[in-house]
Amino acid sequence: MKKLTCILLTLISFTYLEVNAQTESDIPLDKGSSGIIYRNTGGADRGSTSGVFSTQGEWTTDLTISEKTSAQALAMGWEGTSHIGMGATGWASFTGGAYNRASGVGSVAFGFHNTAGPTGSNVNTIDGNHIGQTAFGYGTLASGCASFTSGQGTEASGSFSQAAGYYSTASDYGSFVIGSWNSSGSSATSASAFSTSAPAFVIGNGTASNAKSDAFKVIFNGDTTMAGDLTVTGNDITFGNGETVSNGTDGTLALTASTTTMSGDLTVTGNDLHFGNGESISNASDGTVTITSGTVALTSNATIGNDLTVSGDVVVSSDARLKSNIVSLGSTLSRLLLIDGKSYTMLKDGKQKIGVLAQEIKEVFPELVSEDANEMLAVNYQGLVPVLINALKEQDDKISRLENLVEKLITDK
Repeated sequence: MKKLTCILLTLISFTYLEVNAQTESDIPLDKGSSGIIYRNTGGADRGSTSGVFSTQGEWTTDLTISEKTSAQALAMGWEGTSHIGMGATGWASFTGGAYNRASGVGSVAFGFHNTAGPTGSNVNTIDGNHIGQTAFGYGTLASGCASFTSGQGTEASGSFSQAAGYYSTASDYGSFVIGSWNSSGSSATSASAFSTSAPAFVIGNGTASNAKSDAFKVIFNGDTTMAGDLTVTGNDITFGNGETVSNGTDGTLALTASTTTMSGDLTVTGNDLHFGNGESISNASDGTVTITSGTVALTSNATIGNDLTVSGDVVVSSDARLKSNIVSLGSTLSRLLLIDGKSYTMLKDGKQKIGVLAQEIKEVFPELVSEDANEMLAVNYQGLVPVLINALKEQDDKISRLENLVEKLITDK
């Protein structure tokens, strides 16, 4: 039994020594001073390639492979950034994959031809301004302090910035950019310090370096810009001062605010607009628009292309206190006799009308004629009322004098 035990112990010892020796020889890594570990397989890595890798930093792990410099890689048409050498070159940095560089403190680069940290220097001491950069994907550059990149051709140069997607760029402090070829944030507003005027979050939707654009952006001050439509699946939008836009279950949209201002067009696909005090604007199937209100006030000019029907009175402001340089029209009969009433057919709809011609009115009463941007003339018909009043007074005076003359002739006879 003792003999068997000795034989087994001897076999186990030899097996351990063989396995241990084989493991040491099979690991394609070398160790150096200051805690460095690097890949050494006999081809395209730090241990076997010269003129490609920069000096390895202390306490680093360099597993990347590269048989070309960044300049040679770019000359072949690969995406990426020009720099001074491949590998884990920053203090306590880590690289893997192919053609990668990690030059910042504790920086990490994986994927293909990415750079994490400065491109023209290697940070060999703990430096809080060049720390924690992380680059993944293809041809990305994370150069800002504690920045992060992924995707293809992305760049994060702002401190604590992140860029992901396709050629997105995060140049500002603390910014987060996704999508492709963004415009906002592609150049820095403030790269190393917080600024409320800088972009915080951007979704790029550009298509090329000369066609950059944004689908959505939020500035650190809270301003938000959206290039497309906004769809709200909930029922309410609430604003900072208590204003709301609410969608009822019956499809009614309610605006709650002390004042609502609209600078553009409003299109209503339904038939009615209802207001808080019972006023309404309704569109009938025959195209008639009806305004239901105790009073309708127009504070600026209004142009109506078709007929206007008013069932109540038309009242025109005419207070003397609103006027200056008040003088009498005097005699108007002679000028009124130069105007001829006409009947005519409207070209746009063939309707028969009775009225006057603006050109004739302009000859004798130019104050009553206006001209629009298309040089079309319009007549202030209600302005003819005082002209008619004075002409009637003038004619009445003539009739009175004629009556007096007739009466005198009869008396003298």
